[in-house]
Amino acid sequence: MAGKFTRLQKTYKIMDADGVPLYTGVVMAGENQCKKPEADNEIPLGVVDSDERIDDPLRAGGDQTGRQVAVKLEGIAEIKLTGSIQAGDRVILAAGGLAKKMPEDEGTYNVLGFAEKNGEDGDVIPVRMAYHVITI
Repeated sequence: MAGKFTRLQKTYKIMDADGVPLYTGVVMAGENQCKKPEADNEIPLGVVDSDERIDDPLRAGGDQTGRQVAVKLEGIAEIKLTGSIQAGDRVILAAGGLAKKMPEDEGTYNVLGFAEKNGEDGDVIPVRMAYHVITI
């Protein structure tokens, strides 16, 4: 898309047999490896928003483990939401790699960045990636 801000991306090997869909956050799974987070609030690696590997027909589909995907590591990434969010809210990764608003409960949170616009469950929104840890 014209004017899309891509910034830094790096290729990682997928460690999820079912692949990594577009607009999904991923976490580190080993050296040069990524996977979808299994729980809320895992430490984010980045977001897959310009590449996709799910039953890749060019490579006969099937198990996606070991196939490569481009992960955005900084900049503005587009990610799919679970729940509602407002522009400026802190964003964390939810289980499965969706984005969600950081809870207001006491705790320590691994923040992916900040929502650039309002969104509802299932929307894809831009997030300004600014990883940090915050304790409430």
